[in-house]
Amino acid sequence: MEVQEQLAATLADILGQVRLAVADWRRMLDTLWAGVAEFEAVAAKLPADEKQETLAFLDWLADNHFTFLGYRRFDLSKGVVADSASGLGILSDAGAHVFDETVTLADMPVELRAFVQRPDPLMVTKSARHAVIHRPVRMDIIGLKQFDAKGRVVGLHAFLGLFTSAAYNDRPAQIPLLRRKIARVEARADFNKSGHDAKALVNILETYPRDELFQVSEDALFETSIGILHLQDRQRVAVFLRNDEFERFVSCLVFVPRDRYDTPLRLAITAMLEEAVGGTLDAFYTQVADLPLARLHFIIRTTPGHLLRVDAPALEMRIADAARTWYEHLQDALVQTHGEAAGRGAGAALGPGVPGVLPRKPWCPGGGGRRGTHPGGVGRRHRAQPLPSGGGRTLSGPAEALPLRPSGAPVRYPAHAGGHGAGGHRRGPSRDRSRLRRRDGVGP
Repeated sequence: MEVQEQLAATLADILGQVRLAVADWRRMLDTLWAGVAEFEAVAAKLPADEKQETLAFLDWLADNHFTFLGYRRFDLSKGVVADSASGLGILSDAGAHVFDETVTLADMPVELRAFVQRPDPLMVTKSARHAVIHRPVRMDIIGLKQFDAKGRVVGLHAFLGLFTSAAYNDRPAQIPLLRRKIARVEARADFNKSGHDAKALVNILETYPRDELFQVSEDALFETSIGILHLQDRQRVAVFLRNDEFERFVSCLVFVPRDRYDTPLRLAITAMLEEAVGGTLDAFYTQVADLPLARLHFIIRTTPGHLLRVDAPALEMRIADAARTWYEHLQDALVQTHGEAAGRGAGAALGPGVPGVLPRKPWCPGGGGRRGTHPGGVGRRHRAQPLPSGGGRTLSGPAEALPLRPSGAPVRYPAHAGGHGAGGHRRGPSRDRSRLRRRDGVGP
């Protein structure tokens, strides 16, 4: 009975929000047009292109590109005061929060509230509230600022809702605000328009996460997109972080080799990001295309005023270490123990087939785990010795010897110390390999 009552209460809440949004939809749209008329009257001091692009974006928004769910006005002339009587839709309740589920805009730190009072006419950001209508995602906030005769910010029209599917399907070059942002990034890059770099940059910007493209600043977009472009020349693990202006979350773009990406690696990266920024995973998105690198987009929820400083290069190194195979760790151990030439020669003799039956070790949060670990204890327990024939080298341990074969030579498996079971029967190589494959979830 308790579950049924909870279900009934949840359904009543959802249907109640649907009724509020539908009943006030026309009034919210009329409020938008009233704000547009007000903006046109006092925006004379803004640059002409700023005013034109703002008006074009608001027209585009009203043309079935945004689902209006709620509205509230904030008075910014003396601090931050919410006009509770102005609430429409799902914000009709004076106790409903716009930006955060638990913290009002007025209660946020001063430096965060100052962002709202910047002279930029528009603000596009995310709410910390999840929608219960249409899609269970965090809602979008469109903020249109109010100016007095002297050009000072005195108020904010905050519209709460969701971008429609059409907003995600349109090319960024066709969307007001985004098209100007992209054009400025391309101008700063100053590439030959018919060259490879210019075309690659266009592709990066066209496929950039759409929500990020709306929220990211021009400077941050330039730095990130050029950084992604450089990955084509030197493919490696890379991390690009962006802090939300209100410090409610950190957006993390992570690039890893496509052939290394799997669920255990994603979980390991998630743990590292949560630890690095001091938050918890809110959402993640993956893009695994026909490119050498897979793109992972993580949203890590944080607490306003308690954002940690992140050492991005160190974080990249840890993720790169987690993405490496057992064979690569073995190569490092051999080089560290026996020197560059001998170590790489020994690794080449083992051949790339070795890691096929040995999975990556999971990364261990808190400092333990991969770094400095020698696969199989090779670096600590074995030493290189010449074969009697002089044709290769062996890694000799205290109780066994594993021949390192030259390239193309067959693999020979030594007898295991301590006997082979009843009757001293020796287990053949094919049987050993089958056992390893079954143990590691590979093969029949």
